[in-house]
Amino acid sequence: MKRIIYRLIVITITLILLPHASADLNDGLVAYWPFNGNANDEGGNGNDGVVFGATICEDRFGDMDSAYCFDGVDDYINIGNNVKPPFPVSVSVWVNAKDLDANDCGLAGVVRNDQYDDGSYRYGLTVRVSNGYLWAHYFEGFSAPWNRITYRSNDTLISADKWYHLVVIFNAHRDIHL
Repeated sequence: MKRIIYRLIVITITLILLPHASADLNDGLVAYWPFNGNANDEGGNGNDGVVFGATICEDRFGDMDSAYCFDGVDDYINIGNNVKPPFPVSVSVWVNAKDLDANDCGLAGVVRNDQYDDGSYRYGLTVRVSNGYLWAHYFEGFSAPWNRITYRSNDTLISADKWYHLVVIFNAHRDIHL
């Protein structure tokens, strides 16, 4: 009984203090793409995207012109080579996979900022969904399995035709959380 009362007191104190603790969500923000009919960065950093093949479509609330639909083959939004934030980095996206193709094992994913420099060196991060699993990759240098950090969710997290909020945190080179 004492443990229950103690837990209730801790929860109550936490809830009382919570509204007073706040963080500026723009602190350290590199880009914010709400897709309000375009791929402009509304975070104020000028990291606007250029749309290739993707079409503006309905978002998770049914609002038109508030999301992008990709064909899964060659559609993408290019944000250039300048978006390379320092650690820690968090990637937060809403996705709705129309098809979870069992053959989708490529590294073109939900978010990708990795870059080849001469075909054998690769730098950056990737967040992707494959067969319902959430994957996170970090590349730093020679593009080989021993130099690639890869994490995969233990369970399938994604089903077709449902909206999901995905967050991946890259704390450091070998410290990634799904």
